[in-house]
Amino acid sequence: MLRKLSGEGLVEAERYGEIRLTKKGEEEGEKILRKHRVMEAFLALIGVKKKKIHEEACLLEHAVSDDVERAIRAAVSGGKLKENVRRLSELGPGECGKVLLVAGGAVARRRLLEMGLTPGTRIAVRRTSTRHGPIEISVRSSCLALGRGIAEKILVEAG
Repeated sequence: MLRKLSGEGLVEAERYGEIRLTKKGEEEGEKILRKHRVMEAFLALIGVKKKKIHEEACLLEHAVSDDVERAIRAAVSGGKLKENVRRLSELGPGECGKVLLVAGGAVARRRLLEMGLTPGTRIAVRRTSTRHGPIEISVRSSCLALGRGIAEKILVEAG
């Protein structure tokens, strides 16, 4: 691993000696830590259980692009979501939005991404049922029915 990090210019390592981060390594470490903190704050806001927040943030910090991280940071203001940023489960029939983030477990998140729910994708709510029932959405010319639990973990910019 040290050879790999050294090859990428992130560390300087002497054989059996001191290991130091390079300037590039420090910048990369700060970027990952910033993403991690943003993801932790966001996950807490969308209701992820406290004991899962760190684990999920560790996954997301490497998977989220700089653009998505900036969008999430901009969407979260003072510990609250901005007015036009809501959970998918909060949208009503006929409302549209742009996907900002798909949270949740790794398997569920991967499946939703495979179905086209990627950051930046436009979606429209077609139908909703009772408080606990599924939500039907249009995404990329397809119709999907999502359970409320997963819909609560999808952050959208309404409008």
